[in-house]
Amino acid sequence: MTRLWQDLSRIFRDTATKKMSNNIISIIIAIARDEVSEDTLKNIDENVKRLIQKHYNVGLRYLEEMHSVSNTELRKKLLHDARRSFSEAITVDTPLQSAQATRIVAVCYDLLDEKETAFLRYEEAFLKAIEYYNRLLKQFESSGGTRGIDLLLGFSLVGQPIMYTRWTLRYFRRKKLEEEAKNIRSFLYDLKYFLVEREIFLQALYSDIESIPPYSWSDTG
Repeated sequence: MTRLWQDLSRIFRDTATKKMSNNIISIIIAIARDEVSEDTLKNIDENVKRLIQKHYNVGLRYLEEMHSVSNTELRKKLLHDARRSFSEAITVDTPLQSAQATRIVAVCYDLLDEKETAFLRYEEAFLKAIEYYNRLLKQFESSGGTRGIDLLLGFSLVGQPIMYTRWTLRYFRRKKLEEEAKNIRSFLYDLKYFLVEREIFLQALYSDIESIPPYSWSDTG
């Protein structure tokens, strides 16, 4: 589990820590900022990236405002407003970012003690990510059926440059898939262990996540 989610899990487990404390809000802010950083969104379409960042930035402003407010009801209202803004990002057509936004929304519901809705959102975030991961696996497997064509091209001097071009394109496509798969696996295991540490047992999450194939996409042939 990444450090920020470890910290969030630890603070959630600390019964002496008040819900919506500045410590918890600070960690959520750090997580949200990381999810919309330029590095994290580097492979996303520019228009989609701007839309995600727009919704997150509004939500972040509400969370940051909570630091300067002591009134409990006003802090709840700001958290509600932040949750609504993050919810807008769920509708984007990039599956991992949609799952991340769903997870942030789940945490907001959790802090507001709307447990049933929070648990449904946690599960929704997991299912979005695992479905996308399985789609990526199928994309990867589909690239293996072209080896016979490459072998035929390799027997010809004219065909060899085409074969090498095909290998190069497949190599970079595969590396992109590997990077995305790594991000999804990190998301899934962060969510899994965050919930386990807090003794939130959603059976659907664990039965599915255990069935993910090992991450071993090293063959570029």
